[in-house]
Amino acid sequence: MAAIAPAKAYIAKNYPTAKLHGVGIIHVSNQPDRYMAVFEQDGKRMQLAFDSQGNPVQK
Repeated sequence: MAAIAPAKAYIAKNYPTAKLHGVGIIHVSNQPDRYMAVFEQDGKRMQLAFDSQGNPVQK
C-alpha cells in the first residue's frame, strides 16, 4: 500500500481539478502488484496505473 500516497500526489500535481474516487491494488500472477487510481477530470472518468513506487505505468 506504499504507492497510494505517491499516486495521490501524482494526480494532485498533474490533474489539480480532478476528484479522486479511489486507489486499489491490481494483483496479477507472476507480476509485481500495481495500483489503479480512478478519478474524474473535466467530467470524464479516467484511470491511471502505478507501480509499487507510485510511478505511472502502462496498464
